[in-house]
Amino acid sequence: MWSGSWRTRHGGLRRRPNGQQEKWFHTRRGDGAEAQGALELDRETVDLHRAYHDRTIEWTMQNSDWVNNKGFATDEALHSSEDDQLAVWRASQARNWRWPALDAQHMHKVAFNAHPQRFCSGAGDTAREMGDPMDNVFIINLMRRPTKLKRVLHQLHQFGLSATVVDAIDGDAFTSQEEVRNLGAQTLPGYVGHKNTLPHLTTGQLGCFMSHFAIWQHMVDNNIESALILEDDFDLQEDFARRLGQHLEEAHALGEDWNLMYVGRSPTEPDIRRVSRHLVEPGYTLWTV
Repeated sequence: MWSGSWRTRHGGLRRRPNGQQEKWFHTRRGDGAEAQGALELDRETVDLHRAYHDRTIEWTMQNSDWVNNKGFATDEALHSSEDDQLAVWRASQARNWRWPALDAQHMHKVAFNAHPQRFCSGAGDTAREMGDPMDNVFIINLMRRPTKLKRVLHQLHQFGLSATVVDAIDGDAFTSQEEVRNLGAQTLPGYVGHKNTLPHLTTGQLGCFMSHFAIWQHMVDNNIESALILEDDFDLQEDFARRLGQHLEEAHALGEDWNLMYVGRSPTEPDIRRVSRHLVEPGYTLWTV
């Protein structure tokens, strides 16, 4: 979900597919009637985001050797010795080797809200029908990034939200493509990427995908209908929880059976359609924060 006054640095709310075609939503701010007060996604904004990604891809392609061989580097906040860094690397490798499982030791609960947590105003069953993530808020964090974790905890405390911090799959902790293949992760045959993405996955993108996939698998294994998934560089904006609940209620009232709702994105194509004053069906969108 994104509104005109929010920075596009949020996460995604995922609901288990029901066998129908995937439907993705993104939200905007509006006041009054459906088209009044709403901020349209103008061509200039799309072009700016597309230019940003094009230049990022160009730089990455020109420096591909460094990108894929930069090695494993720990957060400066650790002030660690080589032995300490090696211990963190080994712990990250051990986490990677458990993929796609999400074990209890790699899930760290943080409680700053009442249980059960609610975003929508409806009762339990009604809230679940709306896609309320309730206590299923997951935040992906690399073991070697305690500075980002500290910021995550500060925001959760500030906004009174409970969540589960998930140890991320670390693409830089893999030592070979064979390790990845042995886990059963591989690029789809014939995959060449979107016009605004790289034709291959970097180590960072690989770790990102595998981290999100582990949470999706956890949802399926534990019959979790909806989850709010964030990465550790999210930036919650004013009244986030209330506004998220309102937008979920709005989608439900309109009968929209969505599968993925962005709460932040980088648009590289114009919106497909406006659903309501807060909701749109987006064109191709990047970022998974």
